Amino acid sequence: MREPGWITKAEAAALNHCDPRTIERKAAAGKIASTARPGFPTLYWQADVEKLQQTGTGEVRTGVLEPGPAGNGNGSHTSDVSNAQIARVPDPVHQLCALLVQLLTAGPIGPTGPTGGPTGPTPPTVYVTVQEAAAILGLPQVDVRRLVDEGDLKARLTGRGGMRIRRKDLEAL
Repeated sequence: MREPGWITKAEAAALNHCDPRTIERKAAAGKIASTARPGFPTLYWQADVEKLQQTGTGEVRTGVLEPGPAGNGNGSHTSDVSNAQIARVPDPVHQLCALLVQLLTAGPIGPTGPTGGPTGPTPPTVYVTVQEAAAILGLPQVDVRRLVDEGDLKARLTGRGGMRIRRKDLEAL
């Protein structure tokens, strides 16, 4: 059961009438809050997805006209009006407000990415990877693997040759 307010990539793509990869790119660019847990699909914050749907590309269009290149593209240079294009001039106030909202709603950034969404910190996972354990302990991955080999730290082997370490065992170390 997932928390309310979070939707899957397929749902976000359907809501925006776009490819799921577009949702991934928007999340990587920080335009959509996302949360990922090992073994579970990545979830996206529904309010951000809906906001993206309303704004389209997320760019502000002011309606300022800019003349295009001379000519109309077919060799005739009689009209510059047909070459007018809408300029995408960013509104500084809008950008400042968006930055403030992003800073106020963003959770802390951990070693593997954002650790929370707009609703607050995500609950910690029970098991972490060797890379995450190394970041939590502030040690190189080699030292974490050595602790497991020497029996000082318990770990579970995954089917792909990886390891998962219980977060409680890390805290007890």
